[in-house]
Amino acid sequence: VPVEVDVLGQGHDEGTGAMVALLAGALADGGCALVVRNTVRRAQETFKAVKAAFGADEAVLLHARLTVGERADRTARVLDLLGPPGACARPRRLIVVATQLAEQSFDVDVDFLVTDLAPIDLLLQRAGRLHRHARDDDARPQRVRAPRVVVTGMRLWPGAAPSFPQGSVYVYGKYLLLRSAALVKEAAESTGWSIPAEVPALVRRGYSGEALGPEAWKPDLDAARDEWMEKKWLRRSKAQE
Repeated sequence: VPVEVDVLGQGHDEGTGAMVALLAGALADGGCALVVRNTVRRAQETFKAVKAAFGADEAVLLHARLTVGERADRTARVLDLLGPPGACARPRRLIVVATQLAEQSFDVDVDFLVTDLAPIDLLLQRAGRLHRHARDDDARPQRVRAPRVVVTGMRLWPGAAPSFPQGSVYVYGKYLLLRSAALVKEAAESTGWSIPAEVPALVRRGYSGEALGPEAWKPDLDAARDEWMEKKWLRRSKAQE
């Protein structure tokens, strides 16, 4: 399936207003969206803005800091609403704001995906929620009839490597984010991704030693790789003590 890939232009420190405007445009005629943030704080801030703009009935927040019961109830509700065709009462419009809980074992089918940048394998797992099940064309509103993922949490600079929110760097490390950003940039400037056909090749490129990104990114990539390798060595050493 061809998936269009875009980058939200305001970069990693965009205000919630940019996110709300993006969702309002994409879902003007209805549709169901998933917004994945890398930290609970970003998810909470996004949800607050989405709830204010679209109403409590059209917004759901999922993250690991919820109580077990509350998280289970919300997850069950989302699965009931966004499950396979014929097995759910799909709403006219719904926006699910989540953290990494949406990466695995989350069998939902959304029309539109917005996600913070993450290592490429995790990014592709998130993209697996997009148009997950086959539906009749008229089952999805016209504006979201073609699969589209918009990547946030990265700022592209002319002649320099991109930058990322500190929370994302803390969770994933700069090196894997830079490699993933290069693949996202490449896709956004061409025809996007074909999912699942290209998934193995994209993951291999994201984790291989292949040079990625413009030449101007190389100093940052080299430095980030050295730091990443040092941390791997330290973890391995501690595990052997």
